[in-house]
Formats: sequence, C-alpha cells, structure tokens
Amino acid sequence: MIPKIAVIGEGVIGCTSALQIAKAIPNSRITILHDKPFEKSCSAGPAGLFRIDYEENTHCIHHTAYASEGNKYVPYLKNLLLEQKVEFKQQEVKSLDEVADSGYDVIVNCAGLYAYMGSRVIMQHVNFPFLR
Repeated sequence: MIPKIAVIGEGVIGCTSALQIAKAIPNSRITILHDKPFEKSCSAGPAGLFRIDYEENTHCIHHTAYASEGNKYVPYLKNLLLEQKVEFKQQEVKSLDEVADSGYDVIVNCAGLYAYMGSRVIMQHVNFPFLR
C-alpha cells in the first residue's frame, strides 16, 4: 500500500516536514495543501522554528532556534519537493475531518489550519476513529 499523506501549510515548516517525510517514506504520495499562494502568507517573511528542551537532572533550559528568510528558502524547498513528485494543491481546509474524508492516511498540520495571527503554535487533540 502506498501511504497518502497530506501536509497542511506550504511555509517553511510545511515544506521541510514534507521533504523529510519524502526522504523517510520514498514510496508515499504527499500533497501539500495551502489556502493561498505562499507569497501572500506569513511565512514569506521571517519564518522558522523555536523549541525549548528541558533536560532531565539539569538546572538549565536549552533553547534551540532556527530562522530563515522564507521568501528565498521556500521556493528552493518547493523545487526540491517537485523533484520528489510532491503535489501542491491550493484548497481552503476547514477541518481535519474534511481532509481525512478525502482519503488521506496521515495528516500533518504545519500551522496551515487553526493558525491565528500573533501565534503560530498549534496544539490540538485529534481523535481519528480509523486509527487503532
């Protein structure tokens, strides 16, 4: 079976996630869903990832930060993804159920759904009855 994977969001995080999935699961069928052209999204400016790592038995917090210039980095990533046969589809996604009902086996939300201005951090509980 060829896994059908949807990545929601075509910014830095969505594209890098899709690229890593394509490398890890080369026989997968990956589609990046986005509601508007990348150039009109938040990731066209500074974009990146910030993570706080809590090390057990230490008295410090380790911060990891990565930032990129999205309007230069994402087009480069998109070219790599197109070489990997990743599909880009402009579609407004209103719910994860809607995407699941489209036949995807895995859905990765990269701040393309439920992202609000001022906060790009997404935490949500998802119940998929078809997963065991």
